[in-house]
Parts: sequence; structure tokens; C-alpha cells
Amino acid sequence: RSRGRAAVFRVNTIEDDMDMRVLRVVMRHQHRLPVIHPERLQAILSGRDHLVAAWFLLLRPGQAVSIDGLFKLPSRGGHTGGLLQLPLMHRRPGHHLQRPVGAVVGGAKVSPKLDMLQNLVGKLDVLIIGGGMANTFLAAQGAQLGASLQEAALHDTARDILAAAEAAGCRIVLPSDGRVAREFAAGAAHEIAALGPDTVLADDQMVLDAGDSAAADIADTIAGLATLIWNGPLGAFEIPPFDSATVTAARAAAAATNSGTLITVAGGGDTVAALNQAGVADDFTYISTAGGAFLEWMEGKTLPGVAALMQ
Repeated sequence: RSRGRAAVFRVNTIEDDMDMRVLRVVMRHQHRLPVIHPERLQAILSGRDHLVAAWFLLLRPGQAVSIDGLFKLPSRGGHTGGLLQLPLMHRRPGHHLQRPVGAVVGGAKVSPKLDMLQNLVGKLDVLIIGGGMANTFLAAQGAQLGASLQEAALHDTARDILAAAEAAGCRIVLPSDGRVAREFAAGAAHEIAALGPDTVLADDQMVLDAGDSAAADIADTIAGLATLIWNGPLGAFEIPPFDSATVTAARAAAAATNSGTLITVAGGGDTVAALNQAGVADDFTYISTAGGAFLEWMEGKTLPGVAALMQ
């Protein structure tokens, strides 16, 4: 069924001997979201007492399952499948988690993740910042990072986040060194440079990844946690050798998960691709494939579908 240009999807209903009706939504285009109108959902669920929701994705605002429809169930009952169990168990990142709890937040820019960072610093014991985001924080502290990607307009905001973290007792981990190159290309010539408030790089130099010492420090920090939330890579992981820090940290997290000492929750943006590249996606406790919904959960926002199920 097609609804304009917004989505193309198929809905099937199956009724078996247990009088169970199954709604299946198949998304044909990754970035085009399916919509089921309340009347359609009410008809599908007519006479049923419970809704079983298997996807985190479906519970985000504006997504496939209408929230109005959930409240029209006679019992307003809900059960969740495995893909929802861990996010619903903890409701909000940082609450009711085994401590110490930390997060890896990486990616190119701070601006899309301001709400997330501001929410997390009040709830975490440790916040590891990587990627281009780390450049903005380092530059806000005085580092001169040449041609590195960073957001000068957000230096004051970065300083505010650092101050909020200190007040809340959340330790911020920024890379102590970086992999620096003069071109953004696979196999580019590079060097390891110390990073800090006094760093001065040449005008044509770029920090494209955390360095070896920083990666080792991050791996050690992860090993000391009981719960880790991960969103975003620590460098330009798509182009070796600037995937090194992401791979090192991801493998450390996977090893701790497999040993039973760490719960790992990941999702959003390029996170899944980065963990797959590191060969550890299957070793994490939980990986969300619903990027936008996962980010909103990390921002501390209420997902209407989750709120409905909680009732």
C-alpha cells in the first residue's frame, strides 16, 4: 500500500488457532516511514486484549503504530519482544542501570547531539567523547586543531557541558592523542599527536581518529564499567587507518560483555556499521536498529509508544 511519497509498505494479518492476530509492517524504503491510521489499527486489533510490540522503532513519535490505537485496546495491555526488553527495562539511560555506567558518544558534530549530552552528564559516571565532537570540546579548551572538523560556534556550549558534568560528578574522557593527517583518504600518511588545551597543529592538519594512547585509555575505562551505552564512532571509521580507535574500544567492550562483567547497549547513526566493521556487533548485549528512536531515548525524551505500554 502506498501513502503518497511518504512510504511504501505492506500490512498482513494472520489469524491462527490461538486467535492471535499478527500485524507485520515491511518497510520498503529505509528513510520513508510507514503509517497506519488509528481506524485501521483499531479494526486490526478488534476483539484483542493485548498488543505485543517487538520493535523499538514502532514506539517513536510519528512511526508505524498509531499511539491513539494503543489506547483503544479494551485492556490497554501490552507485551514487548526481545528488541524492546532492555530499553523498556531501564526507561531512561542512566536510571536503574548497574553502576558504574558510562557512554561512548562520537560522530562528526556536537550540534545534533546537544540534547543527548546535556541529558547524559547528569546521569552517567563517565562520558567518553570521540570523533569530530571531541575536536569541538578540545578547541573550546584552547586547542588549535588546524583543518580539523569542529564547531567553533559551540565552544561556549561545550564549556557549559563540561561544567555541568563536573558539577554532576560525571567524568568526561577526551582523547589524549590523535591520529593526524593532511588528507582525508584511506591509507593517508599520518602521525600521532598529543591533544590537549596547548595543542597547536599546522593549518592543513586534521585529527581524524583518537590515537593509540587514547584508544588504550578508553578501553581501560570501558573495562571498569558495569554498563555502557554507545552512540557514534571515535573517528573516521570508514577509512582505515582512522578506524583504529573505534575498533579497539569496541573490541574491549565486546570482550567485557562476553566475560559477563559489562552490559553493552548501542545504536543510532553509524554505530551499527562501526560495530559490524569491528566484528563485534553480535557480542553486544543489545543493539538498536532504530537510530532516531534510540537517540530520543538517550536524550531522555518520552517515546509515546513506550508510555502507552507502561500504562
